Amino acid sequence: MTAPAPARTAPALPPASLTPAPLAPASLAPASLTPVLLTPVLLTPASLTPASLTGVALTGAALTSASSPAPPTRSSRTMVALVITALALGALSCATPPHTPDPEPDLKDQGASAPDQGGPPEWDCQGNLVPPTGWEQETAFESASTPNAVQAATDAARRKLLDRLCGGGSNCDALDARIRPWKTGQGARDACVMVVIEAADLDEWRRQSTSLDGLDQSLGRAAAELLEGRKAPSVAIDKIIDSGAAGGDRAEWLEGRMARALRQAGGAVREIPRAWDGRDLPPGVDVVVSAVAAPRAEQQRAVIEVIWSARVRGPRGVEIVTAAALNFPADAAPSTGAVAAALPPSDPDLSVRLEAQRGGSLCLGERTQLWLASKHEAHVRVFDLYGDRGALLLFPNEDHPDDRVRAGESIALGGDLGFEAIPAPGSEVERFLVIASPSPKGLGRFEAMSGYCRVPEEVAARLHRGESIPSGARAASDSFRLIARDNCPSAPTLADRQGQARALDSLPVCK
Repeated sequence: MTAPAPARTAPALPPASLTPAPLAPASLAPASLTPVLLTPVLLTPASLTPASLTGVALTGAALTSASSPAPPTRSSRTMVALVITALALGALSCATPPHTPDPEPDLKDQGASAPDQGGPPEWDCQGNLVPPTGWEQETAFESASTPNAVQAATDAARRKLLDRLCGGGSNCDALDARIRPWKTGQGARDACVMVVIEAADLDEWRRQSTSLDGLDQSLGRAAAELLEGRKAPSVAIDKIIDSGAAGGDRAEWLEGRMARALRQAGGAVREIPRAWDGRDLPPGVDVVVSAVAAPRAEQQRAVIEVIWSARVRGPRGVEIVTAAALNFPADAAPSTGAVAAALPPSDPDLSVRLEAQRGGSLCLGERTQLWLASKHEAHVRVFDLYGDRGALLLFPNEDHPDDRVRAGESIALGGDLGFEAIPAPGSEVERFLVIASPSPKGLGRFEAMSGYCRVPEEVAARLHRGESIPSGARAASDSFRLIARDNCPSAPTLADRQGQARALDSLPVCK
């Protein structure tokens, strides 16, 4: 995803024919490598034997191949794998996971001042327990004959306190996460539980909720601007670039809130169809929404500024509409992880797009595809930027030695089966950078680079900073962040990661 266009509207690209060119990794000998790397993820084949590679992986990881004693033919290629240059991140989501309380927590151990337990050590549910001071509390009773009576009473007490303090408003999950059981008891006929929340926690939640209410109102205004009064348009949310890279926990959190705002504005939110290369509009979609988010300071407080934009069909074809910038307190949302330097804005006539979840995240082990397209014929180099200073040349390569992308052509860099994200030590962020020129000479120092190879570290570091783009050349970029979710595929083993690193190290350095 790229930054919104500075002007209110700007013409976008016309549709182009999609003629994917399959990519099949060849043997992994330094002189012949065909696996590919994707943005913060490195393309690598399935099994990792430095001398034999049959797949490609993404994420600043190493190329690895499926077990194959001989180099595979174009017809017998195996699935390309994305090897992510980062270890899996713990999942942060705006939804609160199910709460299984300890019947007798030690609140001091949880960083809070324990309420004054004025009652006896054994509570018989007869009303002889003094409520704690400085804490909001609720008590619930459940028949002792009920299965899991204590848990049922705990849940009931939590609901009572949550209903009283939140009343079905926004951000109730965040309040629920701060509620904890303080005392449980057992009487002759009942189980009883008192739950509490510290006044300071309640005040902090109310402050954040006020900020989120303001954010949701701002998102509603932005959604109305982007849809421009269209009646029941089909809307898809694409990438949210957060701190230099697409996806991550905060991007997913923002995507969910914007999806709700778009529905409230009359839009029918749907997924982006597979095989969309980022040009024109996807089939069956009227509006494609994206965003750029970045941290900044405002009156000595950390805030996140977000600019939303949309691809819409106007009188002159597809145009970009940009909504007014909005911001919200940084501590009101999940964190985003590593910050990456901004890459140059993508040229409107050049596109590289990674298929990902809404917002731009990828699960570990998730299958994906990387699309390359150009409105005009061009000589192209595609780089996978991973870690802090790593870069791999992905295109041209042994399977696609011709560096030309023809006008209107769309190339699937992952071949027929695409890539699979596999974690490897490094960063959870991976980015792809395309440099294109009408002539080979216009590529400058990159003209001589061809085949899978590691970019010299000093050159790679400049590419990470968005530098070293030859004068007159066009550029485009895309990226993703790794996420970890319960429904994600199983993560690769440590042996897989180590093999990927060895495979990457075995690649030759680009000339």
